Amino acid sequence: MEHTEKNPAWKNNSFDLAVYIVRHFKFLMVITLVAAVAGGVASFLLSPKFKSMVVLFPSSTTPVSQVLLNNSPYFNVGNLQGFGEEKEAEQMLQVLNSNAIKDRIIQKYNLMVHYAVDSDSKYKKSELYGDFMSNVSFKKNEYNAVEITVFDTDPLFASNMANDIAGMIDTLMNQMRKDRAKQAYALVEKEYDACQASARSMEDSLSRLRKMGIQDYASTVDRLMQGYSSALVNNNANAAEKIQKQMQSVSPYASLYVSLSQRLMSSYQQLGNLKNRLMAMQVELDQFMPVKYIVDQAFPADKKSYPIRSLIIIVSGLSAFLIALFALIISDYWKKVKSQID
Repeated sequence: MEHTEKNPAWKNNSFDLAVYIVRHFKFLMVITLVAAVAGGVASFLLSPKFKSMVVLFPSSTTPVSQVLLNNSPYFNVGNLQGFGEEKEAEQMLQVLNSNAIKDRIIQKYNLMVHYAVDSDSKYKKSELYGDFMSNVSFKKNEYNAVEITVFDTDPLFASNMANDIAGMIDTLMNQMRKDRAKQAYALVEKEYDACQASARSMEDSLSRLRKMGIQDYASTVDRLMQGYSSALVNNNANAAEKIQKQMQSVSPYASLYVSLSQRLMSSYQQLGNLKNRLMAMQVELDQFMPVKYIVDQAFPADKKSYPIRSLIIIVSGLSAFLIALFALIISDYWKKVKSQID
């Protein structure tokens, strides 16, 4: 199409662009309609997908042992029933995006076959993970709730998968906590056994001192002093000498007896603290607490969510219109530049 005007085909303002579009209206409309029809046909070739969603809130991560074994009035069973905060929601999202969740769902639903991934492909795992993440998504909404969304060509398949993913959160997060509690329990138990062995050794040493007549150093010395004073008052030199020898035999063990007694009392206190910690960790090992509150369970959708044919037609037509318009502008501009060069 020839242009006889002296000015360029279009200028950088809305009026000239509108004039340019009107001049090429038929061509642009043909391109737009063809693209829209092609998009509509393509949308019918796409397999429809159904959407299922689970909405849940993370629960508080307050350890059960802290609530049940702590006598403080600031800890009560209500701490176990509260909703988690943003930190708990972020932790839950990390677990949901882990390969552990993917692998369990892939195995349970045989997604290698369901997604038609070539089992002989060199990159089959990457392809399988890619298909999984294109059909499954996790996000935190504005209310701090976690949304699990699954798309699939089978509405029942999609809802079952979404509900199973939500169920696996409890299993996986409880297992992670138990694994950590086991390691901590083993360390504290080792410390408890060492402290108990030390206490028994000190008890044996004190037992030997008691067999030597030292039941309690302070009372023993006091008893001997009283006997010694009484012997002196009664002018009983033999008794006084005998008692003096006993005092001399007891004296070397004075500091040892006092030291052992103090250390043994300290060990008893430490054993009590360690035992309480072992009890707390045992509670963590034995309990299985849900880490979520489900607000909405997934259900089989009765209406497809993808593809949205009207949107595909509009986007296809609009994209073709803009591309065609841009191509015309470039073509006319190039013709003008070429004519000036010639």
